[in-house]
Amino acid sequence: MIPRPESGAYAGATMMILTQIAMTAIHMRAHHPTLTAVGIVIGLHVAALYLLLTAHRCPR
Repeated sequence: MIPRPESGAYAGATMMILTQIAMTAIHMRAHHPTLTAVGIVIGLHVAALYLLLTAHRCPR
């Protein structure tokens, strides 16, 4: 049986992910990339998260 975290764990994880994405964009802005580059970095990050999520949920 898979343990279920409490709702506080979900809220904490959501805030952690949102703040990391926001800080990545702010940090990248200091190096003057194009908006396309920022979008690619954030998009790849989100895609990797979903890839790991679906890979973990798929039966073997």
